[in-house]
Amino acid sequence: MSTIVVPLDGSRFAESALPIALGLAERDQGTQRLVRVSVPATTDDDDRYLQEVAAGIEGAPVSTSIYVASMGDRVSDGIAAVVGELPDALVCMTAHGRSGLGAAVLGSNAEDVLHRLGVPVVVVGPRCADSWPAQPRMVVPLDGSGRAERILPRVAWAAEEWSFDAYVVQVAHPLDTEVVNAGGGSAEHARWQLEQLGVPAQASFQVGPDPAAAIARYARQLDASLIVMSTYINVGVARTLLGSVTMQVIHRAPCPVLVCPPSADADERSLAVPSAP
Repeated sequence: MSTIVVPLDGSRFAESALPIALGLAERDQGTQRLVRVSVPATTDDDDRYLQEVAAGIEGAPVSTSIYVASMGDRVSDGIAAVVGELPDALVCMTAHGRSGLGAAVLGSNAEDVLHRLGVPVVVVGPRCADSWPAQPRMVVPLDGSGRAERILPRVAWAAEEWSFDAYVVQVAHPLDTEVVNAGGGSAEHARWQLEQLGVPAQASFQVGPDPAAAIARYARQLDASLIVMSTYINVGVARTLLGSVTMQVIHRAPCPVLVCPPSADADERSLAVPSAP
């Protein structure tokens, strides 16, 4: 059982993370915790707002928290303070949304939270479908590097926790001829690793100049409920960090994106990624 922490800023867009969080909580019999980063002058209004939002949620148990910010505090400071009290917490937040205080934007803070907490975060973008979950499938984009494959234990954890089927996809730039000629060997290797972790998976290899568009399109074709990505990947000749690719995927994806820092521990139940025989 886990607690899904949903940071809210008073906007309708930030509240679009609520159905995702509720769905995740119901799938693993967890709870929701609604969080508002506040300042002393607005605490009473924030409490009423959170209670009203909580009253409109049916399903998993819901609790609320207000973090009272000091001058100079960041939104991520409040989220980190709440998560620090919940060892089983998973943050689920939108990719952007203006704060009711006019002082913070949850879009930029999604990256800040990732760096600050160093743990996976479920990020809901502006094109995420209203109905969730779709098919119980998750897309796992990898670049074939050992660093990117460190998230595979987290993929195995998510597959077990939420009963999702895994679909590994590798996207190669058409000018990266060495990778193109090698075909989908890296995706197949990742599929084999997941199966060693007890997760049946399918592998796909695609060639295209825009990896973010290809990943989002693949998720849409599968009617997937989740994309699981590392914060780092090389995409051939572009040599682009997945930090930027991830944000592009979030903004285009039809489903939420579980963003995993490669250094984050997956879960105590997860196994080490096996090596090829």
